[in-house]
Amino acid sequence: MRMYKRLAKMAAVVILWVGIAAVASAEIVFTSDRDGQIDIYVMKDDGSHVRRLTNSPLYQSGAVWSPDGKYIAFVVDLHSGTPGQEPQDDIFIMTADGEHQQNLTQHPAQDSNMSWSPDGRHLAFTSNRSGGWDIHVMDIATREVRQLTHSGADGYASGPAWSPDGRHIAYELALREQGRHVYITDADGRNVHPLVKAGLPGVVGHTSILRHSVHWSPDGEHLLYNEMTFSGKGGRIANDLVIRRRDGRHPRILDIPHVWQIDAVCWTADGRAVLFAAVPNGLRDKNRRPDIFKIYRYSLASGQITNLTNHPSDNWAPDWTPHALSVSSAGKLTTQWAQIKAKSVTNESF
Repeated sequence: MRMYKRLAKMAAVVILWVGIAAVASAEIVFTSDRDGQIDIYVMKDDGSHVRRLTNSPLYQSGAVWSPDGKYIAFVVDLHSGTPGQEPQDDIFIMTADGEHQQNLTQHPAQDSNMSWSPDGRHLAFTSNRSGGWDIHVMDIATREVRQLTHSGADGYASGPAWSPDGRHIAYELALREQGRHVYITDADGRNVHPLVKAGLPGVVGHTSILRHSVHWSPDGEHLLYNEMTFSGKGGRIANDLVIRRRDGRHPRILDIPHVWQIDAVCWTADGRAVLFAAVPNGLRDKNRRPDIFKIYRYSLASGQITNLTNHPSDNWAPDWTPHALSVSSAGKLTTQWAQIKAKSVTNESF
């Protein structure tokens, strides 16, 4: 009997270890046009084993993993299949294998740039449904939406990023004649303040600074964002990835050439590297084919840059999973997914 109990305990440990190992095998979700249309793909963290998740003539992008890695939220331009129509961006959700695609927003406004809450219950996103461009928050189970920011007629709030503890949301705010900068608010919309408190250089002479694409580090102590410098005459003249402490102090500019054209960025789950999409020398080489983005991994310890998508196609908007052993539980998200499917109608999928 004792031997049986010991073997049973060992078997349980093995099963637990295998389960954790399966969850911890990181994958990157990204957007690519490698098969002739713009779809969502996943790949291993070394760039291998690329798999296509969606297959639609509609433009799909901006995919982000749920905290437990079981689901993916992404944006679909519902009008992209009809030439000459204005974009109609809606937020969709699907399981990690690309199945069970459902439209969450179903609103005539433009909805995009999502960020999951750490418990998986809410999505913060950018929308113009309130008249101006602001951050809104959706309860995924009920699909109720509340407006979080109120940027006014001269403002443009977008690109929310939920902090790992769920207490704060960082976002980018563009104000007339002040450039675009990173702000932080409490999750209820109170206590709004800029990340960089000692002045916000926006437009100086003929040069403007735009800070955007903000992401919290896994431990919640730092923020990563893209900083672009524009000349009034020559367009974009520099592009940097910057890491700051959450109090705005001690900026670190990553050692990436200023002339690289950088798109979306994110952290790896262990906080030791960042992913970004870029066109090497894209700000200098005027003879290149436009917008050929590759996804790169940057080691924060060594500064080494590794190309993960060595493919003759556009690859951009990476997001890393898992957010290892997140505070959200599979049970909570599974329950919510059942509620979402119960609310679905036949014309939501595509």
